[in-house]
Amino acid sequence: MIAAHAKHLVVVLFTCTCLFATGGFFLISSSLSCAQPVVKLPSARKTCATKTDCKVGVRYESSIWEAKWAANISMFNKDMHHQRDESWPGCPVMAADHNFIEAWLEYWSDRQKTALNGNTDLLQSWHRDVFSRHVFFNTSTNQIINTVPIEPLVGLLRHPLALCFPTRGDHVLNKDYMIAYFRDEWENSTCNVDPKGRNFFFDLGASTYLTGGGGASLSWFIDEYRNRGIQFDRVIAWEAKVQPPLQIFADFPNEVLARLSYFNVPVSPREGDPHHPLSMLRLLCRQQDFVVLKIDIDMPTIEEALVGQILADHSLSALIDEIYFEHHVTGTPMTRFWGAEVGANIVESYNVFTSLRKLGIRAHSWV
Repeated sequence: MIAAHAKHLVVVLFTCTCLFATGGFFLISSSLSCAQPVVKLPSARKTCATKTDCKVGVRYESSIWEAKWAANISMFNKDMHHQRDESWPGCPVMAADHNFIEAWLEYWSDRQKTALNGNTDLLQSWHRDVFSRHVFFNTSTNQIINTVPIEPLVGLLRHPLALCFPTRGDHVLNKDYMIAYFRDEWENSTCNVDPKGRNFFFDLGASTYLTGGGGASLSWFIDEYRNRGIQFDRVIAWEAKVQPPLQIFADFPNEVLARLSYFNVPVSPREGDPHHPLSMLRLLCRQQDFVVLKIDIDMPTIEEALVGQILADHSLSALIDEIYFEHHVTGTPMTRFWGAEVGANIVESYNVFTSLRKLGIRAHSWV
C-alpha cells in the first residue's frame, strides 16, 4: 500500500506465529522453533544521505504475543459492569504470560536508563516474541535501515499489570510501559537529515502543565522526549475546561512558554474549523518534521472522529510520527472508569491501534 506524499512507503507484515490450541485459546510455546526470542541489533546507521537518495519504506510486524491476542480478543469482550476487575476472562491469560510481561517491563527500564545516561547499547536487545516493531527499509534495494520495537497490543491495552493483578496495585495510570522514540531511532529510521525539520507536540486534553485527570501530560511529554534527544519547537495545546489564565501559565518553564500555543476552548471535529487540531497540524507540519499527537479529551465521539480522519487520509497520517490515544471502550474492567455507554468495544480498539501502526505511525494506548 503506497501513501501519496507519505513520509515512507507502508508495507504490512505479520510475523511467523507458532501457536497451538488448548481449551479454545491459543498459547505460545516456550521453545518455538520459528521464534527468535532476543534480538541484538548493531547500532543503526543511515544508508543514505538524503530522503531523495533513499526512498524509505516501513512495514509493521506484530509479535507472536500480539498476534495471539489480536486473534482471540473477541473471546474476552465481556460486559464488566459491576464485576470484579480480575474476573475479566483475559486476566488469567495475562497471568500465564508473566515471563513476557517481565521482559517488557525490563526493556522499558533499560530504555529509561538510556534516556538518563545515554548508553544506547541497552536499546539493542529486546525480545522478539514480546515486542512488535516497525521495520524501515530502502525501497530501491530492500536493505533494512532500522528496526524499532514498540510495546505489544495485548491485554487491556494499558500497563500489563493494570487491574488483573490486584496484589501488585491497579497500575491504571502507570505510563511506564510505552516505548517512545529516541531521536537517533527516528532519524536513523527515516533518513531524516533535514536541518530545517522541526519538532511538534499537539496535546488534545492538556489540562495544565503539572496537572491532569490521568496525571500531568504536558510536562510528561516534554520531559520524556527531551530525555530522548527531542526538544519540541512548538507545543500546541487544547483544554476545554475554562481556567484562569494565570493558573494555566503559572507552572510552565520559560523555555516551554516561549514555544507554547494554548487554546482554552473545546476541540472541534469539523475539518476547517479554527479549533480542528488536524487542520492546524496539516497547515503547520511538513513531512521532514517530527510530530507527536496526544488525544484524550474524554469525549469518545469527537476522539473517534479525529482518529477516523487520520485513518482515512494518507496525506494527513503521513505527517504524524507518534500518536497517544486513550480509547474509551467497553468489554474490559476499564468500564468502571469509562461507563458502559461508550460506543466502541475492546475488539474495535485493537483494530484501531493496529490500523494506525500499519500506516507507519507509532500508536500508543494512552492513560
